[in-house]
Amino acid sequence: MKYINRVIITKFRSFGTNETIDCSDLNIFSGGNDSGKSNILKALNLFFNSETDFNVKYNSERDFNKWYRDNNERGERNISIKLFFSKGNFYDKGGINDGFIAERVFYTNGGSDFNFSDLLGKEISTTGIKRANAIVSEKIQYIYIPAIRDLNFREAVQRKIQSVADSSDGRGKNSSLKDALNAVSIGIKDELKELNQYVLDVMGIEVEPTVNFTTLLESLSFDTSEKIKITKRKSKNLETQSVALNSRGDGIQMHFFLSCYGTLLKRIRSTCTYGVIKNRKSHLN
Repeated sequence: MKYINRVIITKFRSFGTNETIDCSDLNIFSGGNDSGKSNILKALNLFFNSETDFNVKYNSERDFNKWYRDNNERGERNISIKLFFSKGNFYDKGGINDGFIAERVFYTNGGSDFNFSDLLGKEISTTGIKRANAIVSEKIQYIYIPAIRDLNFREAVQRKIQSVADSSDGRGKNSSLKDALNAVSIGIKDELKELNQYVLDVMGIEVEPTVNFTTLLESLSFDTSEKIKITKRKSKNLETQSVALNSRGDGIQMHFFLSCYGTLLKRIRSTCTYGVIKNRKSHLN
């Protein structure tokens, strides 16, 4: 289903005034280098996540269009990003159910504001504003996948696994993943019982180990199942060994982590609208 019909970007990086992108169910941007393709994705990331690139916060000096900065000194140096939402069941019959516009304006001081209106730009009710804000802030998860994917990005994928596991509701959604992580937690605590008793006897301090899966998943390593033949030096004998994922080629590593994202999206689909933004050389099967 297409939730967003149109995006209008003003004065963000390479964009001028009211640059319009009409949206389809699937959107693919192509063009030469430095043609502004990635700035569309970064503008949306800024709108939803307050970041331009991965883990990079908004900076007016860097992100405001330089032509306007140099040639229109008296004008307001604000960036505007507008999203036109299509009709839907937003529990506001006669209001935003007919569609609405969500605008986020970014200022030179680093702050920002949301503005909501109907599709004609007219003011909507207080109830409509609250519901529209909830849709933008809670019901949509915009996942930005950068072109350059380093260790920090891979750790973020693993942290996302933990957050999805923690989001299990009373109906059991995501419970299998959460149960698996809880089982590991219990196992680790059991293994540390002897150490805990030793600390208690010697120091008089009772220690209760806490397993932080955010940290654990960041340091989690994976071996790939297919065996690779390795020839030992000064020997003709061949030995098959597992190879750690982080020792494989970049293509294999990113295929694995993007597959993780695909799994995450299937798990969160029932609770929110989601968007996968695929920068160049990214793909999901």
